[in-house]
Amino acid sequence: MERTLALPSVDPAQAPDASSFVAGADGTAAFRGKLDGSLLDSASQVFFSVVYHFDGKTYGALPNAGEFQTQGVNCRGSFGEDAMRHLLILQKW
Repeated sequence: MERTLALPSVDPAQAPDASSFVAGADGTAAFRGKLDGSLLDSASQVFFSVVYHFDGKTYGALPNAGEFQTQGVNCRGSFGEDAMRHLLILQKW
């Protein structure tokens, strides 16, 4: 799988975990995150992905159940089974 970095929220009470949110019944949500340093100092491209979980569960800093259950050298993704990359934004300078 590609390397990913979970974006933690600036809200210390973020739920269900620091890098996840649950949209309201009307489909709206807000999330504000921050990382130390500049991502573009060491990368020429930065991708922001929002992951939707069909099963309603979250996996902390990992994007899907497959990666959560098989961490390490035999890691496998499970996008399409229990999670979907809902939105992909490319930022390049």
